[in-house]
Parts: sequence; structure tokens; C-alpha cells
Amino acid sequence: MDEKAKVSRRQVIAAIGMTGATVLMAGATSAYSAGRSVTDSVYGNGNGNGKGDPHDRTEINHFVNVKRFGAKGDGVTDDSAAFAAAFGNGSVSVYVPEGTYRVRGLRVPSNTTVRGAGIDCTIIKLTDDAPNGEWVVTNSDYEAGNTNIVLEDFTADWNINRPNVRRVGGQASSCITLANASYCWIQRVKAVDALLHCFDVTSPQYVNEGDTVYSDKPSRYVWITDCIADGHEDDGFTTHHSEYIYIENCYSTGASKAGKYFGGVGFEIDDGSRNVWVTNCVSEGNWRGFMAKGHHDAPAAYGVHFTNCTSIREARSFELLHINHHLSTEPVSPNAYDVTMTNCVAYYPQMKPVSLDITQRALSIAAYARVKVNGFTAIGDPAFDYKNQPVIAVQTKARNVTLSDIHVTGFTTASTDITIAGGANSGDHIVISNVSVHESSPNGIFIGTGLKDVMVSNIQLQGTNKAGSVGLKYYADRTYIGNISVSGYAYTAYAPNGVILEEVTEVPQWQSATLQNGWVPSSADQSPKFAKNSEGFVHVFGTVQGGTAGSSTPLFTLPSKYRPKRAHTFLTAGSEPGAMNMIRVLTNGKVTTEQWSGTGSNILVRFDQIIFPTII
Repeated sequence: MDEKAKVSRRQVIAAIGMTGATVLMAGATSAYSAGRSVTDSVYGNGNGNGKGDPHDRTEINHFVNVKRFGAKGDGVTDDSAAFAAAFGNGSVSVYVPEGTYRVRGLRVPSNTTVRGAGIDCTIIKLTDDAPNGEWVVTNSDYEAGNTNIVLEDFTADWNINRPNVRRVGGQASSCITLANASYCWIQRVKAVDALLHCFDVTSPQYVNEGDTVYSDKPSRYVWITDCIADGHEDDGFTTHHSEYIYIENCYSTGASKAGKYFGGVGFEIDDGSRNVWVTNCVSEGNWRGFMAKGHHDAPAAYGVHFTNCTSIREARSFELLHINHHLSTEPVSPNAYDVTMTNCVAYYPQMKPVSLDITQRALSIAAYARVKVNGFTAIGDPAFDYKNQPVIAVQTKARNVTLSDIHVTGFTTASTDITIAGGANSGDHIVISNVSVHESSPNGIFIGTGLKDVMVSNIQLQGTNKAGSVGLKYYADRTYIGNISVSGYAYTAYAPNGVILEEVTEVPQWQSATLQNGWVPSSADQSPKFAKNSEGFVHVFGTVQGGTAGSSTPLFTLPSKYRPKRAHTFLTAGSEPGAMNMIRVLTNGKVTTEQWSGTGSNILVRFDQIIFPTII
């Protein structure tokens, strides 16, 4: 509109005066005297009797009712032609009243709104003879692209149970697809029973020409809000070769509901996608919940952000993967990076009744770099068989991964709560901090061989006292550990093969000493024990008597991580007035005693004042 031609309501009233304004108001209210509401004036009453010529595009600012173009919405009639007539060349808002509208697929042009009466009130459903490669709703021009499309308040039904259904390949056979589309909104739409995806934001074709080749026709700036995916043989919500996509407050369920294909994902950010936000979403009962990935012959998704998302009863709750880029013999992914997960929950991860060749995980990261997980809760079902698999796995060439504020419980039949996999396919530069594990897997944290730089700090592990369990097991070449509290495991920590730890500290966890050479506790509550605090100092407690004293007959031997780097000597009070004993703690861990003063034959050795460092 010409800016000079714009006139405000106040200017109109001032120009025509109050008398003229009264006439205008009288005309505006005449619809009410005739029994018509404002909604009826704009959309009609649902029976196609709105005022005026339905083909006059100047009417009511281009708001039209599809029934005024001949649509029946009776669940039988093919209403495709009526929708096409209502859409015209675009620049229109089409209201679709309550009813079931059978179509052979809708093509929505630019600057067009399709608005129903509400989810499951307005249903747009493919006819039984619709082609297998058809969509319920898609945009009209894949080549030149479309812009400013709004879809809201209806249900789209792909009609998967019609005769002779089969996939035709590519991105066909979905409920709602936007391809080469920009500035589009999908709001309060339910998509059901899709042969492929319920919602797909994509390019016109899936480009699989190499891991650095992107489509030149991406979709951009698309918002999907308050939507439901219910029944999809592949993915509920997915993106391909598109950018700046926002999926918010959505729910996905029913993967493989029709039993035609298996392996569906609730929310999958797939090949060539970048800068995608998935926020406040729930995936329930699918094979996988939330996934960022790439196929072997396509770029991986990057710049993906999952926030406040929940997976319920799915084999893989959250997963990052670039296929064929995660083994030592395969190339490092050039674009699998920059993913965040914030305040996400994996609730009861478990396999669906039909078995696939996937292992169960609350979180799996492979081939991705620069991943930040901040706030992740995994809640397992103690009665479910997790088949001795890890709960959280950082594996196969994952690099620069930070796991922070992690909470795990209930996976009693899993192997380990957090596994940082080693070996030939290991990644590196992993940070694990602020972890709380409560009565979960037999083993708390496992760090494998081949890793060069792992940092573990502020960890609280509470096990279930299962035989052979280990709180913290590490094989890495260099592991920085600080502020670890471990209880309820058969072994607090295990570091085989003389692994050297730097800056090793631990919140005191008392270990019982194994007495030698005839030494016994002086009383039941004085059994000797030792612990190391968060600054690397070892404290020894207890009182013993009755053994053989001497520099070559130790009272007990300290494990390697409790041994000093130089020998320390202490004098402690003996059993009689004036009696003193000399206690030596040697670098090989042997603790010996000799009588320093006094003549009594019954030597009583007290350890209460024995404190020494292990880091200097």
C-alpha cells in the first residue's frame, strides 16, 4: 500500500464527523441484526454460505471459506479441486470448517494460510486412490520456492491403511512437507499415520552426493509449534538440508505403528541440517527419541540444540551419530559438531517389542565434536533388562565433549552409568563434572584406554554393594580427577597397569587396613583405616597392638594411590607414660613401627596423628 494512502481510524472519524461515523457503525452492526457473527462474516458459518462471490479476491481482505468453493468435508467426496480454487495463486487465508476433507494432496502457494477449526475437528485425509508418493500438504513450488505459508488448527491424515501402500523413495510419502520454503509457520497441527515422516522441513530432494555437499534449495526460517506426530513409519519430526528451524512444544509417538517399517525417530535432525532448535518437546514410545545425525554420503547435522526435551520408553533416548565416520579406519566427520543438550530427561529407556539391531542407551555420542551436555537426567526401570549395556556412552571418535550436571538412577541391569570408550576408535578431550549416580549400574564411571586427556570432578557415586562393582575405573593415559565421593561399590576405584594420575584428589572414603605380622586392633572400634582428602593428604585412624615391631616387619601396606612420594616419620604416644613409638610410612606403602622410648614389652601403636601428602 502507498504510505501516503494510509488513513487511521481516528483520521476517518475526524474527516466525516460524528454523523458519518454513526452511519458507519450502523452499517457494521447490520450483520448482527441479520443474525450474523463476525466469524460468519469472515469465514461463513461452515456451510459455505458466507457473503459475496467466493472468487472475488478483494473480498474481506482475502479471507475465504473452502466450502464456498464447493468443498463438502463429508469424509467421502474428493475436495481437492475446491482447495485448489480457494488457494488460487496465493495471498489468501483459507478457513477449513469442521469435517473430514478427502484430497489427493494439497499444494499451498506463497502468502497463504490454511486454518482449520482445531485438531481432530478439521481433518484433511488422503483419498484411497492417492499416489503413494503424495503428501497431505506441501508447498506448491519446489523449484522457485515458497514463502509465508501458515498451517494451523487441523489434522493431516496420510491414510496409511489404504490399499497397495509402499514407499517410493526420497522425501515423498509424508504428511506435512515444506521443501525450499522460507518464513513458514506450522501451529497446532496433528499429523497421523504417515508412511515416511509426519513433519519434514527439507530441500526438494535428499542430497546424498558426499559429506560436504549441501542442497542449493534449503528451507529456512520455519517454526513448528504445539504440534503432534502420531504414527510414522520413519520420523515424527525431521529436517534435511535446511537451516534456522525452530521446533517447540511438540509431541511425537507411534513409530512403526502400522508395522510396515521399523526404526522411527521422534525428532531427527538429519543430513545437511544446521542451526536447529528443538525446545520443550516430548518423544514417547518410538525407537529413538531425539537424534542429530548424518548418513555416510551426506553432511551431518550441526548447530543443533535440544532444550528441555524428554524421551519416554525408547531404546535410544538421545543420540548423536555420523554414520561411517566413527571408526578408526573411517574419515573424521567434517561437519559433525556444535551440539548442545540442556535440561533433558531420558525416562525408562527400553526396546520396543520388535527387536532391532540397536543397543539401549539413555545417551549415545559418536563421531561428533564440540558437544555440551548441561543438565541430563537418566531414570531407568530397575525391573527391565538393559543387557549389560552402558547408560551414557561417549564413544567412537567423539571429541571435545562436556558432560555436566548429570543424574543417573535405576539402571541396575546395565553395565556402567557413564562410559567413555577407548581403544582404536576412541575420541578424546572429555570433561565430566557434577555427576550424581544413585543406586544404578554395578559400575559408576568407566574411562577406556587410548584417551589422552580426560577430566573428572565433583562426582558422587552411590552403588548397591554388588559383588565386583567399581565406582570409578580408568585406563586412560592421563586422567585428572578431583572431588570424588564413592560408596556402595566393592571397589572405590580401579586403575590397572600402573596408570599415572595427575592431580588426584578424593573426598575421604575410609578404607580398612589389612594388618600383618601379628598386629591386631586394640579394641573393636579401633580397627585401622585410611582415607585421602580433596587436597591429596592421607589420614590414618586406629590403634593396634601385639605384633612384631621393626623396620622390616610392616603393620600393613597402603595401596598405590595412598602412598607418599617420599618417606615420612612420625612419633606417637605408646602404652605407658613416657613411651614413644616411631612410625614410618615408606614410598612402597609399607607402614612400620619401632619403639622410640620406654621399656614396656606390650607396644601400643596409635595412628590418630598420622597425616601425610601424596602429591609432593
